[in-house]
Amino acid sequence: MDTPETSGQLMDQVLARLGGSGRALEFRVFEAYNATVGTLLRQRTSPEKLRGSMLFVRVGSSAIAHQVALLKGDLLAGLAANLGPGVVTDLRTRVGPLPAG
Repeated sequence: MDTPETSGQLMDQVLARLGGSGRALEFRVFEAYNATVGTLLRQRTSPEKLRGSMLFVRVGSSAIAHQVALLKGDLLAGLAANLGPGVVTDLRTRVGPLPAG
């Protein structure tokens, strides 16, 4: 091996061998999202679902949706650094009540 692999790349290989994707990948993406966003966005947003490489995020207000849109490039770069390139390539928001907790 010439270059080290990221943990995201290793996890993709492990999950592929175990037959995991879907919910396991979604869980990893949600964890990466929460690790990537700051405290303010973590309190006012919630990753909702992953469809292909698009992450849907529930936001508490249209102002927060606008903030997420402004930070979209940075958030996608942080997710790529955390998960590996191509796992999440787009982010969409939906305004509505956030889950409790």
